[in-house]
Amino acid sequence: MNLNRAWMTAAALGALTFLFAPVCLAQFQCEQKTDARNTIICAPPQGDLVRNRSGKYVCGPGQCVVNSSSGEVICSAAPGGLAALDSRGEGLCVEGCVAASESLCVTPVPDPS
Repeated sequence: MNLNRAWMTAAALGALTFLFAPVCLAQFQCEQKTDARNTIICAPPQGDLVRNRSGKYVCGPGQCVVNSSSGEVICSAAPGGLAALDSRGEGLCVEGCVAASESLCVTPVPDPS
């Protein structure tokens, strides 16, 4: 990737983050697992919840994408940050990319009241 293209991509991701930040802040994703306990699992606030290639739910602090060559789920390191794939299928993320993880997912706790 040449330097001009890298700067253009970074600028585009920055502009998308600015334009769509309020939309990202309002999202909260949860899924019901099909395990014996029918556990509910959620993305962290402003994060993303995705199934990886082995069928497990993984989460990231920001938006996640799947690397088209490796199948790895990568996410923006910024809460509410955007992620995209470049022309080679590699991740481009606001504030850098991190690997999605089961440990970043949260389980809601019922309100006792």
